[in-house]
Amino acid sequence: MRLNIPAIRSGLWPRGVCLWVVVLMTVMSSLCAASDRVLIVLSSESTQYKAAADACSNQLAESDTGSKIVDIKHIDGIEIAEYSSCVAIGAKAASVLLNSIDPGMPFYYTLVAQPERIGLTGRELSSGISTDVPVSEQIQLIRMAVPNARAVGLLYDSESPTSMSILNVIHATETDGLQIELVNLVDYKQPIDAIRELYSLNIDVVWTIADPRVYDRSTAKSILIESIKNKIPVFGFSSSLVRAGAAFGVAVNPVRQGERVAELVISKATGVHLGADPDIILNEIVGDRINHRFS
Repeated sequence: MRLNIPAIRSGLWPRGVCLWVVVLMTVMSSLCAASDRVLIVLSSESTQYKAAADACSNQLAESDTGSKIVDIKHIDGIEIAEYSSCVAIGAKAASVLLNSIDPGMPFYYTLVAQPERIGLTGRELSSGISTDVPVSEQIQLIRMAVPNARAVGLLYDSESPTSMSILNVIHATETDGLQIELVNLVDYKQPIDAIRELYSLNIDVVWTIADPRVYDRSTAKSILIESIKNKIPVFGFSSSLVRAGAAFGVAVNPVRQGERVAELVISKATGVHLGADPDIILNEIVGDRINHRFS
């Protein structure tokens, strides 16, 4: 908008013009501040989601970008259009926002597993950080923890799209000399039969994958019990599995997830979909029980 302000020859402006300019600058400042505000939406009040949201908000503040954190339960009372972009913390918030925000609004997510399954990666103006740990990094972590490993055993379900997607990635990835021994759950009447077959193979590590069709509570419990019996370490796909009895595995840090998604917001990234930046965690009690010393 062009402003036709008359030229003032003296060193002082008329009082009316000064007042008008001050008001205009205040309004424009307020509009700019509003346009830079980011709506951060929690899937629930869980500690992890809150930690990620706070970290995202703090990171944005360091770049002079304001934000508001709200639980998905209260989203109906929010005028989303007043914000410049949205950040979903968790899959529930991501699913709701994906179907309710304007297609032209930049949208970001974090702490979401397999974002492609709920359409996040297909949206033009979306970017985010998933909880999925790239297969290549999982192989490196296995190598770090068990450097002498020659073969790993992997349980999968050929009728599960998640299992088959993960296997396709494994087949396309350099395994650093590791031989992958596969056991298909659908070939056995009971999961325990498949698990016992897995441990009967000449393997050094059991590699678990983040597929709920494969690892429900019962299957996870059985594979951890057999690990102790056979003294073969399990690589857990989550910190909860390591706490339950896997010898080692990965943990996703929610604070780092929040900071990373804030960086995407600040850079106005579009179409950028990144995996987790995990920590490796050890269950030394289990390691002692199976006589395994971590490197």
